[in-house]
Amino acid sequence: VKMTKRKLLASALEPSPPAAEVTAETETSTEITSQTSEENTVDPAAFLDYICPTNIGIAINDRDGFFEWYDDDTAQHALKANNSEFEGFLDEEYGSWGITPNERKALNANWIHWYGDHLLHSESRTIYESACGTGLTLFTIIQLLYEQYNITGIEAFGNDYIARDVVTANRYYDWAVGHYPELDLRKGRICRGDSTNLTSFVPTNAFDIVMTGYIDPIDDPLHLGISDDQKHRQWCKSKNETKQALMKEEQEEMNGWFALWASQMISLVKPGGIVIIESISKPRCEVGDWGGVSKEWWAQAIREYEWDTQLGIDPASLDIIDFDPPTHYNGLQDRYNVKMTKRKLLASALEPSPPAAEVTAETETSTEITSQTSEENTVDPAAFLDYICPTNIGIAINDRDGFFEWYDDDTAQHALKANNSEFEGFLDEEYGSWGITPNERKALNANWIHWYGDHLLHSESRTIYESACGTGLTLFIIIQLLYEQ
Repeated sequence: VKMTKRKLLASALEPSPPAAEVTAETETSTEITSQTSEENTVDPAAFLDYICPTNIGIAINDRDGFFEWYDDDTAQHALKANNSEFEGFLDEEYGSWGITPNERKALNANWIHWYGDHLLHSESRTIYESACGTGLTLFTIIQLLYEQYNITGIEAFGNDYIARDVVTANRYYDWAVGHYPELDLRKGRICRGDSTNLTSFVPTNAFDIVMTGYIDPIDDPLHLGISDDQKHRQWCKSKNETKQALMKEEQEEMNGWFALWASQMISLVKPGGIVIIESISKPRCEVGDWGGVSKEWWAQAIREYEWDTQLGIDPASLDIIDFDPPTHYNGLQDRYNVKMTKRKLLASALEPSPPAAEVTAETETSTEITSQTSEENTVDPAAFLDYICPTNIGIAINDRDGFFEWYDDDTAQHALKANNSEFEGFLDEEYGSWGITPNERKALNANWIHWYGDHLLHSESRTIYESACGTGLTLFIIIQLLYEQ
């Protein structure tokens, strides 16, 4: 099968017209020419009408009954949602916070300017909440935006791992649309999904604001059997070198987990948009709690995980505000919030990238002229290809009952030779449990190599990504055919 993705509209960064105008425009344009935007391009706003996944894998932090912590509040809200009893939701404890949404709302008022100041200058008003639970945290933010900024028309999107919370969130927003007409609220997609794997189904570079009310940590990431707070404190305070080293390693695992989660959020936000992460706990050895990262870690992470060069985060945009300065709520003390801004795209985003030497010369010149350079406020999309491979991935949906053992023999054979750099003859040996060699597969691929060749002859760049690449030999023979033919 081959499919072609339409090119983006030239007006991709302009606000989307009302649906009635879109329909009228489309009906007119099809009468004029076959080279219409309807046939060859697509409005990026249409990407937001995406499909929720029917199945998701097991999250990395879904172990040892971790999510049972939420059971009581989840069950209470699900029962009321089933009966459409939403009155009073904002005055009942939720999400195992130990506070109500209205109490949380009073806290959010301390940093609502992050949201309001951005949306006042935004052409669209989309907010995506990662790990939205029942959706009540984002809803109180939407209320604050109306009350303090007179901002309405927010379109709310989100995901949560707990299935019953996703059902409750969808039902609540369906109800709230009619019961809070002053908000002009729109409900987008609210899906069941893993917050460390959002880009598998949610459009990237699509939302004005991407936020989360909390990043769930990994409980006992090294499987040391010290989930209990008292045991963990003993290890943190221990002078034993082995225990000290393990606590350091545990924190490094936690850092990587937060980086994975935050990277997904950054990928979803539009160029020029903002990422907000609320209620971040400090490292467990410092404050107890469930575990988190230090305030200082975020500036280091922007560099270490190359969020600036790869994902477009402006390091100067990093802002941090304490979550609950007066510590009204004991369980939430020592937490804080983070905001980051993604640079806007270069105006030349759709033009071919100049040679590296020209880029260097241009950058050196531009930084001498003005502080408002494209280097500081924009990012070349080509830089996105220098991404980082994840350190951990979840369990795939089809990884069960020894399914992947089918590949063991060929995998072991090729791994052994690769370890010894014995690559001669690879193309004439059976591979990937196909029962054929790469060269025999190459003879088959020759029948549809025109799909690849005809496209690349008219492409300004020549990048090919192979999903489930195995040992990479299938793509390699395609590359050979592209050269030969």
